[in-house]
Amino acid sequence: MAAPPPAGGLPPASFHALLTNASLWDASVPTYTEIIASVGEDSGHNSAAVRASTLAMSARFPLAFVFVIDGDQDFIYVGHSPTVYPADVRATSPFDDKVTFLIGNQDSDVIPLTVEDSAFSRTAAKYALRPGNR
Repeated sequence: MAAPPPAGGLPPASFHALLTNASLWDASVPTYTEIIASVGEDSGHNSAAVRASTLAMSARFPLAFVFVIDGDQDFIYVGHSPTVYPADVRATSPFDDKVTFLIGNQDSDVIPLTVEDSAFSRTAAKYALRPGNR
């Protein structure tokens, strides 16, 4: 594992290096039990709670999510770095206040993937939106 950058230094060159560097995270290897304690066992019925927990946990330890995009089912995408899509009050979009993940490893090659809130429930076939392809 790479050492963390010196104070004021550059971050790791790839998201993989950032996400796997335990020294950069509060709790880098949570157990399944710890995740379920945060998300809740009945989370399949409460996607808002899962969404909130996902965003809260992502600040403490690296999270990765697996996606299959409708119409592109030959590929499995791995998303990381969940955050809320930054709304612009001057130009609303269908992505405002939705959770956006990054897909890719090098910062110059990542693409954002924005998901509906219902994607945080335990059901299949939830749609994801890709900003830039409005």
